[in-house]
Amino acid sequence: MFKEVVDLTHLVFDGVPQYPGDPEIQFKQIRSVCKTGYNIHRIEIGSHAGTHLDAPYHVNEKEKTVNELDLTKCIGEAQVIDIPRRKFANSIRVKDLEPYSDKTGEGVRLLIRTGWDRMFGKKEFFSSNSPHLSIEVGQWLVKRKIWLLGLDFASPNLKSPEENLKLHRLFLNNGVVLVESLNNLEKLKKKVYLVVLPLKLKGLDASPVRAIALQE
Repeated sequence: MFKEVVDLTHLVFDGVPQYPGDPEIQFKQIRSVCKTGYNIHRIEIGSHAGTHLDAPYHVNEKEKTVNELDLTKCIGEAQVIDIPRRKFANSIRVKDLEPYSDKTGEGVRLLIRTGWDRMFGKKEFFSSNSPHLSIEVGQWLVKRKIWLLGLDFASPNLKSPEENLKLHRLFLNNGVVLVESLNNLEKLKKKVYLVVLPLKLKGLDASPVRAIALQE
């Protein structure tokens, strides 16, 4: 029996900074208790807002949309790995992950913990100072056939837009579920039971998620 539920999802609120060029989040009240007896809000939000999951359709119009994803990959045991604390002037490299080779095999759900989630809500969160994966890391993980990759930063490589797009294509075209902007990974043990569920949005490229971890 699991004794603890850890919320891995960032709080979404009106006006929180978004990736440059993405739609702003806006909440607008259209009904109120004082006038109609009940509250209703209209929500305007981008598909990649806050903690979210990318579908293959994000980079390939012939691939699956978010409502077509295999949820088996989004629910189950996950491994949490730590990247050494250092300035992220250099990419996270294969040698940083090699000590965890036995935890990165076929069918693994992998969460990379760097501590960058503390920057969420600040413009710095989306800067080139963010942790970033090298192309070699992407190739290494795809070759090992992991099912899901979760990051506590905004995107695989904000230092290089070209490499970022290549990494998205590499992961998503090879069946890796990509979850970005996770929160609270510092509260997790090395192995947890992960639940990451997207909204069932027909024909879309991504969806905000409510991600949680269950642990002993």
